[in-house]
Amino acid sequence: MKKHTDIHTDDLVDKIMKMSSPESPSSNFTDSVMSRIENIPVSSITSYKPLISKWFWLFVGLIVFLIYLYMAFQATAINYIDFSVVYDNKFVDVISSIAFSKATTYGLLLTALMFLIQISLLKYYFNKRLV
Repeated sequence: MKKHTDIHTDDLVDKIMKMSSPESPSSNFTDSVMSRIENIPVSSITSYKPLISKWFWLFVGLIVFLIYLYMAFQATAINYIDFSVVYDNKFVDVISSIAFSKATTYGLLLTALMFLIQISLLKYYFNKRLV
């Protein structure tokens, strides 16, 4: 019974769709929309706000600078830091044992160079397009 009503409903929908035509906007639709957009004040548009403020970056820079000054003036402080953790572990041994052929090295270097060139060209393109 349900299939029978679904068939009639499908037929009815098909007939209605054939009889109706898609709605089209008025002739000056684009002009009216663009005029409304142009009338929006610039202050209501979302402005750029960085996630990390300038003051926080200044604070981080100051902390790094103070640590650098402390390490520079306290030469004995370096003697107390144990750097063996950095260069005496299995991970460093595995990484240092990997050897690449010249072709692989040149390929990786060329890929990195092309990537940097592409990034700079895309940045220039988008900055030029937005201005």
